[in-house]
Amino acid sequence: MGTLLISKFACAFALSCGLAVRLAMLRLLTTLSMVASAWAGCMHTGKTLHLTELNWKEEVEYSGKLLHVIEFSSPWCRWSGTHTCDDMEEAWEILGEEYNNSAQVQIAEVDCSRWPGADEDGYSIRSLCQIHEIQEYPTVRAFSPAFGLHGHNYTGASAFEPLRDYVETKLAEVCKLVGDELQPDAACSKQDEQYAATWKLKSKSDVDGELNRLRSHFNKAVNDKIQLNNHFAWMGRRINLLNQIVQVAGEGSKDEL
Repeated sequence: MGTLLISKFACAFALSCGLAVRLAMLRLLTTLSMVASAWAGCMHTGKTLHLTELNWKEEVEYSGKLLHVIEFSSPWCRWSGTHTCDDMEEAWEILGEEYNNSAQVQIAEVDCSRWPGADEDGYSIRSLCQIHEIQEYPTVRAFSPAFGLHGHNYTGASAFEPLRDYVETKLAEVCKLVGDELQPDAACSKQDEQYAATWKLKSKSDVDGELNRLRSHFNKAVNDKIQLNNHFAWMGRRINLLNQIVQVAGEGSKDEL
């Protein structure tokens, strides 16, 4: 009973208090929870990538994957959300195994109890959970630039089959390049086709420059917690297409070698 009370108090406290107070108390709460319980918690050790604010850019923005499905959780908080960690744990491990070698999908997780880090210039940066306003643990979201600024929330059951169906459904919603051509399906609009056709003819330096410019605006909107609107929705679709154009061009240059 003591363990349950400590863990429940830690969950409620971390999700309700402001960031300054939370950061001041989290060490104590985490220590108490770890001492009171030998549970492994929500974080897993299988085939899932562990993301932080320090590797997000490399592993998500520059990874070349079309879809990232990410669990935001904590090693000491087991049931504060719609999905309990006990229910999610096995399903998440199997999901990670399912997509372990996928060229299009990355299954990953974020530890929301981890302290925010600093960038290469030493400037403090905020945690991913703060930026994306995670309100309960565990929270599962699908991320692609085409889905907007803060991803898409999963609301299904804590079981492998519904999670896999969700991954496949969200992947089908991403406009894809197959070789040099857009995949002919409902995910690609006429606007997508026109944009891709124009930028496939540009030089690599032009495409890289445009992609970096759009990423900069998009990431600023994410960090400023701007709500999705038509402008950023279309910007996300452009980033998705340019990412794929760069990737296809890179594969072409390898083939020439």
